[in-house]
Amino acid sequence: MKKLDQGYTFDPHAGATYNFEHMPLADAEARAQVAETPHIVEAINWTKHEAGGVHYNRYFAHNFDEALGLAVRLRIGFEEGVEEVVSIRPATKSEAAGGNKASAHFLELMPLAIHSIDK
Repeated sequence: MKKLDQGYTFDPHAGATYNFEHMPLADAEARAQVAETPHIVEAINWTKHEAGGVHYNRYFAHNFDEALGLAVRLRIGFEEGVEEVVSIRPATKSEAAGGNKASAHFLELMPLAIHSIDK
């Protein structure tokens, strides 16, 4: 890895250039904690609606890892479509509450998994 004076380096394993700096442990722990909170994957559907605008879609995810996987699946799925993933961000408190409530509702509608006593 070749390092530049400005704190950049190239990681051949990731195939990416990144910037590095030191951070207090408490700040790092706080940032890591945010990754465990609900996130929103934002997407724009370029299909125009009656008022002349386009559709802004927000996909709810329970944490950053889930959001990242969802964004990748959506980008692959939308490759031939009209929707484009534009952001992954932490959910607001109201988005988190609404997303958790909606997820619980839809999970209740799904059939129960097969269990050994069902056999």
